[in-house]
Amino acid sequence: MPTRPFVLALVPLALAAGCTRGCAPGGGPPGGPSGGGEQPPPGAVVALQVGPHAFSPEDMEVRRGHILFKYPEAQMPEVGAISQVVLGYLYVCVLEGLGRPITEEVLDAEVARINKDTRDPEGLMRLKELAGGEKTRAYRRLVVLPDFANRRYNFEVFPTLDEVHGERRGRTEALLASLLARGTGVSFEEVARSEAGVDHAEQVFSPALGFRIERDLGEESRRRPDEVPLETGDELNRRIEDRVFAPHLPGVIHPEVVAMERHFCIYRWTGWHDEAKGIRRVERLAIAMRDAEEVLFERARAIAIYIASDALRSGFQDRVGWAQDLHLVARP
Repeated sequence: MPTRPFVLALVPLALAAGCTRGCAPGGGPPGGPSGGGEQPPPGAVVALQVGPHAFSPEDMEVRRGHILFKYPEAQMPEVGAISQVVLGYLYVCVLEGLGRPITEEVLDAEVARINKDTRDPEGLMRLKELAGGEKTRAYRRLVVLPDFANRRYNFEVFPTLDEVHGERRGRTEALLASLLARGTGVSFEEVARSEAGVDHAEQVFSPALGFRIERDLGEESRRRPDEVPLETGDELNRRIEDRVFAPHLPGVIHPEVVAMERHFCIYRWTGWHDEAKGIRRVERLAIAMRDAEEVLFERARAIAIYIASDALRSGFQDRVGWAQDLHLVARP
């Protein structure tokens, strides 16, 4: 029988308990950057609150400056700041409710990763200056955390949620078991035609390129990979090579379900596209996961959101489509 799907994560992230007041169900003690609720300095005016996480006008000015730095022609950057912080902290609250809060240690690691991987050191330095420096609450909570929470939910946590994906993952495992029993000669294309909800794709793969459509190989530097693992990068692609393809002869189905960005996948490689460059031809059968955003907003509806400014609240509701489904409240 096939084993459970393996999750392509480079570094195990710490698990911690639950959520505090205002977040999705889960419960648990406060602590860390997301576990106890973000608060401005004592006595500060609250401009925005998402669940237990409160932000002052000065906090929101940091995110507004972040937007204008990246997009100098942005229209209504104040509303953009509200939108980005609300969405980022909906991710934070949902992660807390799932028992996966972003701890200080995890946030430290993300700050270090940004410093190491940035392609624009001068731009990064400017963002830090706008927030008052790398070690400030504003930089960590208003610049780094909203975007990091988005990525962590979508790429690390969401694909592993048993309560969300159990049925589709189980169906993929059952399909894999039937294919393994039939042997190497089975046609993936015919399986996809006969099985509702199963997608077939022919791709190429190498540790340097990731997964690509063969016709796009001449433009690999400009095109997004055809499918993204739960984390991206050369080391991750090397692990896929070493675990999913290299151990097998051409035509042999890999005996594990692989959880990718949007699908549960069954893989085999079928031959070399370019052996000298290590580029393999591969086939994939896939069953789509549930939509990550849909699941996020199902949980987000329970999270109270307060926006102090009537004008910004109206602008947020008028300009941001997903704002209509949120639980806006009249007081923090």
